[in-house]
Amino acid sequence: MRKTIKISTVLLVLLMASYFSPIYTRALDDSDYEPNNDLENAALITTGEHTGLTLSSTTDDDDWFKIELTEGMAISVEMEVTDSDNANYFYLQLYNENETYLDSESFSYYTDDNYENKGKVSYYADEFTLMIYIQCHNSFWNTNDATYTLRITIFDPKGETKFSYGIETGDDLIYTAINNIDLQASSKFYNEVGGYIVDEIESNEGQDVFSNSFNFSHFMGDLLDFISTEVDLKFSISDIYNLDLQKDNMSNDIIEGSFMMGNDDNWVLPSAYLAGKLEDLNSTFKPYFDPDFYDDVQSGLNESITELNEVEAEEFEDLLISIHTYLDNVTDAIDLSVDPLDDGTVFPALPDNHYLPIPLNGFLGYYSIFSLFSSVELCYPTDFSFLDWYNWGLDVYNFSAQYAEQEGEDISVFDHSIQDLFEIGGISSFHVDKQSIGFVWSSSGIDFDALQDLLNYTDGDLEEDLATQLVNQGIDYNNSAVSISFAIEYNSDMVLASFAQYIDLTIAFDNTSITEFDIDGETVTYSISQSIVREGYETPTAEQIQDGEIGENRDLDGGFFSNIPGAPVSMISFASLLSLFAIVYYIKRRK
Repeated sequence: MRKTIKISTVLLVLLMASYFSPIYTRALDDSDYEPNNDLENAALITTGEHTGLTLSSTTDDDDWFKIELTEGMAISVEMEVTDSDNANYFYLQLYNENETYLDSESFSYYTDDNYENKGKVSYYADEFTLMIYIQCHNSFWNTNDATYTLRITIFDPKGETKFSYGIETGDDLIYTAINNIDLQASSKFYNEVGGYIVDEIESNEGQDVFSNSFNFSHFMGDLLDFISTEVDLKFSISDIYNLDLQKDNMSNDIIEGSFMMGNDDNWVLPSAYLAGKLEDLNSTFKPYFDPDFYDDVQSGLNESITELNEVEAEEFEDLLISIHTYLDNVTDAIDLSVDPLDDGTVFPALPDNHYLPIPLNGFLGYYSIFSLFSSVELCYPTDFSFLDWYNWGLDVYNFSAQYAEQEGEDISVFDHSIQDLFEIGGISSFHVDKQSIGFVWSSSGIDFDALQDLLNYTDGDLEEDLATQLVNQGIDYNNSAVSISFAIEYNSDMVLASFAQYIDLTIAFDNTSITEFDIDGETVTYSISQSIVREGYETPTAEQIQDGEIGENRDLDGGFFSNIPGAPVSMISFASLLSLFAIVYYIKRRK
């Protein structure tokens, strides 16, 4: 009896399953999601391919869908328009439940079979689980009926890095950041300018701002001392991985870590360090201001200090320390394809056709006091070479010169070598090696006659016109000057060893155009030295940069391997390389 009942039950279940299974396995059509014309009414959708979806020119310009994305996972959404009027325009966008934009792509639909008619967006939930909202949108100005397919994938995007680095998880990298500023001016300058500033500010505020004993010279001295900073930085590497969001044939190698600041091994959160700086600011500058005016300022400072001291340690963990972009093919990605010359010469091949060396997300960009260092990369791939890219830049320049000659174009820049051009521009010393770059530039070294010819400046005399413009701003051009020395060095693993920048500025004033105060004939000198140096290394001096004794050409601990400078030629910056491509395309367009 029990056996019969058991068999009957099994048969009943099978019969029911065969009856209801078409309901659960059939494809959902567009009507199953409607109405879903706004975020509040977004339809719950699953991963996979969803066909037969529609947008209407009259009733349904938007389709909204939602799907949960768990922490540590990524979502990829592709929208392919399968039928519409020619040249219609579409948007595919991702939002979170707060309607915060996450990613977007626009694309056009063409009836040409060779056109993809697709858009793709993606997002990585690196911190917490969230609801993702997908908007499929008809063009604002060219609305038409459309049928489309939506493909949704949720996946783990983290994998092994595409490149090797000289950093490992668990490493602590210690750097010292130094910012020194010095200003030298006469007492007359301080009295004239200080008096003018006090009168202007108090006139605008309509009340006393400064104390009766305010001294502008002392104030500037304290201000420059406060701005001049020396602090140790510690980056503790927590994770190194590749993040592939399956978009644009590219992915990113990511280096994450925590960030601490301090001195003498007394590490504190950056927020706590900045709170201490604000407390110093409060005590240092309070005597310079009127008590009634400063009450409001002090109240705001105290609120900021309290907020900074309440910041949790988690805010400075798993930060993006460095990022490097891997492209399946750099040449295709940045459209460098150029027709060969008539003699068969081809456009120079990139030294690394998977990595584009553009510094991204410099590791000191989190706080404005270090914004000048924000483009400094903590590391590059270990096989990266500045010299290889420099030599490629030379090849591009030579190719462009040959192209111009072939097309009969008289472009004066090609009458010079790269070294000539940088000497014309005021660069007196330039050195580039595999691991380092350094240069010295001076305004007094600019060859204005040659520059005027290069720019085809025919409106007058370039140098005289510049001098006139400066005089109109109260500056005596002939007795003013600026010079900059710069160097960046990486060790053999391409991890940052030092960054150094020295700026010397002399401003001579011509009072003919300034009537507010009398500083005619006054001269101000302004010097800045900024550096980042890793523990165990030393920053190169301005003299060492001038002589090319940087990077591989000196013991980074302070001694010298040799006095032979690095390649004693001027390097084209990566941005400047793009201008050379523009020259090539300009020539082609004129054909």
